[in-house]
Amino acid sequence: MRCFVFSHGTKYITGDARTYLKKLEEKSMLEVWKEKAPRQSEFFVKFPTQFNNISREIWKWSIEKGEEHAWLYFIFGSCQYLPTQNRVNKHREHASQYCLLCQSGVVENMEHLWVCPALAKEQMRLQLRINGILQGLPFALDKVRPIELNHRDDWLLLATKDPLCDRIPDDRLDALTRDFWNANKHKQFIPPQSFSKAVGKVLRKTYPQALSRNLLSMLIDLFCLNVEGKSNALQHYSRFEVWCSEDPDDKDFGALGSFLESDLSGKNTLAFPEFPDIEKAIRKAEEIINSPAPSRVIMFLPLNMEHKFLVIADLSECSIFQNQGPPSDISLVLAVNKESLVLDPIDGA
Repeated sequence: MRCFVFSHGTKYITGDARTYLKKLEEKSMLEVWKEKAPRQSEFFVKFPTQFNNISREIWKWSIEKGEEHAWLYFIFGSCQYLPTQNRVNKHREHASQYCLLCQSGVVENMEHLWVCPALAKEQMRLQLRINGILQGLPFALDKVRPIELNHRDDWLLLATKDPLCDRIPDDRLDALTRDFWNANKHKQFIPPQSFSKAVGKVLRKTYPQALSRNLLSMLIDLFCLNVEGKSNALQHYSRFEVWCSEDPDDKDFGALGSFLESDLSGKNTLAFPEFPDIEKAIRKAEEIINSPAPSRVIMFLPLNMEHKFLVIADLSECSIFQNQGPPSDISLVLAVNKESLVLDPIDGA
C-alpha cells in the first residue's frame, strides 16, 4: 500500500481532493469573469459573500416554485444586463440613453434605477420592507453611529489642530467634511490625514467675492437651478446639487471640473463667467441648450456683451455679492431650450 500527499503551491490538501479542485476551478473562472467582463462582475466584486448566498436561495426558490424566469431575472439584474436605455442604446448618441421615466437628462443605467425620482414609490416600498425585516433582528433597536459621522469627527479633530483652519467658520469646516466624504466615500480606504491636506491646499489660495446667498436662493427657486457653474470649495452654495470649479484641487470636495469642460446637458446651470472667458462661456451655453436634453443656463454678463439669449434683468444698480460690494454693470440672461420649458416651466409672474 502506497501513501501519497496532494500539494498545491505551499498548501497540503486534506480531505477530498475533488472539493479543493472545484474551488480552484471556481476561483479561476471568477478571475476570468472579472477580467473579461468587469461591468457584469461589479456587484459580485463588491458583495461576494452576499452574492453567493442569495444566488443559492433564488436558485432553490425558482426550482420549488417552477419560476424559471425568476432565476433569469436575477442573472440579468446581478450582471447589470437589464434592458436599460444605457444598455439598449449604448451604440447610439448619448442623448438616447437618458431616462425616459424622470426626464431629468440623466443616463438610465442600473445605478440610476435605485435613485430615479419616477420610481420613488417603489423605492420607498422596498425600503419599508427592508426596515421591517431588519427590525425583527437581534439588536435592531440599538442605534449604530454611521461611519460617515465617525470619519467626519476625526477629520474635524485633525483639522482644528491646523492654525489655517481658524480662518474659516465652524459651519463651513463642517460642510467641507461633508463634501469631502461625498466625494470620497466610494473609496475602500480614506487616509486620516487626507482631509487635512486637501483643506490646507484650498486655504492657502485667494478667492473672489461670493455671490449673495439671498440672490442665489431666489434664482434657484425661480429657474429650478441645480448646478453652480463657477465656485470653489470654500464658497459653493449647498443648495446646488453639483458645482463646477476650475481648480483641480476642488475635485477632492466634489467639484465636477471646469464649467467650460464639463458635460452640463440636461441640467439647469448658473454661470458667472469672468474675463477673458466670457465669449467661451457664451459658446458653451449655446452648446448646452443645443442638446436634446432639457437644459438651461442662467448667466451674469456685461451689459455691452453681444449674445442671443433672453435678458431677464438689468442689475447695473444692484450689488450681487455677499459682502455688499460695489454695483456691477451686468445683466441677468437666460439660455434655454424648449425641452427645458416643457419640463420646468418658468413662472412669468
